Amino acid sequence: MLTNLDKGTAWAGRPLLEPSKRRIEALSAFWPLGLIFSVIAYLASYLVTSTLKLSFASIIAIPVGLAVGLIAIEVLYISCARFAINRFRLLTPEPHFASRLESLLDSLGVTVGINQVSFAVVDSDFPNVGSLYNGKMPTIIFTSGAVGFFNRVELEAVVARELMRIKSGVCQFEARLAYVNGMVGLFSGGSPKKLSAGSVARVALADISGVSVTRYPPALASALSRLNDIESLGQSSSKPFKVTAASWLVPGLPGISLDERIAELKQL
Repeated sequence: MLTNLDKGTAWAGRPLLEPSKRRIEALSAFWPLGLIFSVIAYLASYLVTSTLKLSFASIIAIPVGLAVGLIAIEVLYISCARFAINRFRLLTPEPHFASRLESLLDSLGVTVGINQVSFAVVDSDFPNVGSLYNGKMPTIIFTSGAVGFFNRVELEAVVARELMRIKSGVCQFEARLAYVNGMVGLFSGGSPKKLSAGSVARVALADISGVSVTRYPPALASALSRLNDIESLGQSSSKPFKVTAASWLVPGLPGISLDERIAELKQL
């Protein structure tokens, strides 16, 4: 699943997220929207040039359509690094749990180098933890089923994992992909069926980079093992969980098994 170099890089606290691979994956995700904008721009340009009775109207419209499509992709990529968490059903965190989280965020945030992170609780019986950009502020999200589910060391491990996703830029990148998945879903009426190869790799690397902070792999392995025992209960099938699948500790789409991830952690 991961090369020894990948694992060594993540264990050293430098999560692997190569800019070139990100650009290629982003292009492959955003091109359907760019194509739509290009076609619309082409038709509009052709209509205008034809109305003005300019020569070679169809040829003139081609570069105009391509330029508009490329600009639209760039604008979308820059502006969509967020996912509105109010698309989930938000709940008020229990005071005791909120206090535990604030304490962990303070201590681990200093270690990781992050001092501005919010947290939220969303309605879902399946225990899960994720992180998304909600505007300019990264947010660690717990499902209601995860409140009180993890013991102290497990909670520290999953919070460290999400902080490293935020620190490395993975959280922001996955928010962009979630945004475009949602947009494509509006046109197609569907939702993603499985994780992309890039998302699978980032899920596994997030595990290793998370334990590079705590230096205690058994804690995250224990959390994943307990989640593996109850995964048969089923996760939420709502669209927000589907389009943000790669942003969660336990993705709601096929592509990577918890058994594989646990085995990787036990090898560290």
